[in-house]
This record gives sequence, structure tokens and C-alpha cells, in this order.
Amino acid sequence: MKTFRDLFQKISYLQYPLLAIGLFFLYRPIVSRLNNLVEDFNLGLVFMGLAITFSTLQDTKKTQNKLSEKIWKNKKYATWFIVYFLFIIFILIALALFWQFGNNAALQGLSWGVLSIAMGLVGVVKAGLEMAEYQQSKSEN
Repeated sequence: MKTFRDLFQKISYLQYPLLAIGLFFLYRPIVSRLNNLVEDFNLGLVFMGLAITFSTLQDTKKTQNKLSEKIWKNKKYATWFIVYFLFIIFILIALALFWQFGNNAALQGLSWGVLSIAMGLVGVVKAGLEMAEYQQSKSEN
């Protein structure tokens, strides 16, 4: 390993098995005739949140494709992207709190999965800010 950046880049590939596990739990109720629907959805959301969190360990100086490079270079697009994700985080945290303090035990279980997704998206916003700063400074030079 040359730098910690390379180490984190390699660790970020754990997002793919976590995503596969999350998808397994999200699709399992369909196969098992809706047995443990809420528990499986909660586990699926938790693993998806973990996958999103691991995806933010990627090197922010690299873009995955031309579209993301175009978004991060343009201040207007980058701002809208960040605001969009902040809005989604706010909605998800509000839903998690609503379900946690509600009277329905099944929905209370889902609140942890939704909160996991929201916390993963906080990392996406941070990585997005770093990527936008780097791409915009690179395009100015």
C-alpha cells in the first residue's frame, strides 16, 4: 500500500458484498411468501446503509464516469446534488424518528434500517463536497 488513500480505496470494495447481502434480505420475503417481512426489510436497509457507508471510502480525487465529473465540476449541479441528498437525509431521519416513537412495533423495527441508510448518505454528502471542491479547483487551473 502506497498511502492510506489506496488502503481506503481497497476497503471501499466491501460495499459490493454488503450490497448483495442487503438485496438478499430485501428480496427474501418475496421468495418466502412474506414471512418476516419487516425484519428482513430492516436487515436489508441496514446492510444497504453499510454498503453506502463503505462506498464513501473511495478516493474523492477520482470520478467514476464522465457524468459524475460533469456534475462535480459545475458548481450549480454540485450544489443541487448536495441539497438533494441533504433533503433525502432529513426525510429519512424524520421517518425513522416517527416510526421509532410510534405505537406500531413493526414500524419501530424499520426505523433502525432507515436511520442506517440516512447515516450512510451523510458520508455521501461529505464525499460529494470533497469531490466537488477538487474537481472545481482542477477545472480552474
